[in-house]
Amino acid sequence: MKRATPRAALLYGEWAFYIEYYARKIAKAYSQAQKSQFDFGDYRFQEVLEVLSQDSLFATGNLVCLRLDKKLGAKEIRALLDTLALHPRNALIIEFYQAKDKSTYAQDFKQFATQFKHPKLGDHIIDVRFFMPNLDTLLELLQEKVHALGLIIDTQALLLLLEVQNNDVRIIYQDLEKLALLDKPIGITEVQEHVYGLMGAETQELLEALFEKPKKVFESFARLQGVEEMELIWGLERYFYQLFLIFAYLKGHNSMDAKEILGFNPPPMVLKQLSQRAQQVQDYQGVFGGLRTWHIASMQGQKDAGWHFLIKVQDYIR
Repeated sequence: MKRATPRAALLYGEWAFYIEYYARKIAKAYSQAQKSQFDFGDYRFQEVLEVLSQDSLFATGNLVCLRLDKKLGAKEIRALLDTLALHPRNALIIEFYQAKDKSTYAQDFKQFATQFKHPKLGDHIIDVRFFMPNLDTLLELLQEKVHALGLIIDTQALLLLLEVQNNDVRIIYQDLEKLALLDKPIGITEVQEHVYGLMGAETQELLEALFEKPKKVFESFARLQGVEEMELIWGLERYFYQLFLIFAYLKGHNSMDAKEILGFNPPPMVLKQLSQRAQQVQDYQGVFGGLRTWHIASMQGQKDAGWHFLIKVQDYIR
């Protein structure tokens, strides 16, 4: 029996991709509704309550989507669900993400889920915790995107993408979109040739400045102001993660095996540069912490987070 589309959904867990993925799937069921979205610091209880208490002028309902990294209070949750119960055409989706401080997230989402109940909503209210999926599920998600793009790509190439991008499906979706522009079947060779070089020239220039020309860092970053910020952050996360893998391998083996470290063999000059830069980074934890802070700040609409990250990250690179 097919379950009814939820009118109130709380999505949370260890894998952020699924939170966003299923939030979009639920929202599609309300495609005719008037959508209001509140992201992180934009959330205002009274504003959300007001939207949920309104009846749509066109009888299609109102959909409220909240993206939060802080748990709502019990009274707020109850008030939102009470209002939702009184207006049967309206719906509420809450994406609850992990904040910078990871220590209380599990406690918070368990408490949030316990309080996210209402007797009048019955089966129309759900809370779902997402875990990191297994390899078969990751491949299914990629095949879904491949089908949507009309792309022909072999399984080994998809496995290589998962290795290169550390199972980050969100980044791989972007890779697949760019590979689709080649308008030909995709194999391992195409992934090796094109995915590694997907960073734009401006981003490569920024990395060159960070590692070799520190006085030009802010000039290079200024030229990136037209670039999608989240894509830039994901690209930098991917790059520094590759450096970290190389650094850790060198520390343990005193030798290089790119295939074992990265899952593929980049060109010799690229590998040489990666090896040198991997040893220039003095504090990987600091770099990844800074990127995560930038990521969260960017989703909250803070415009200066990138500048703050660049100021700090220069202290970690010799």
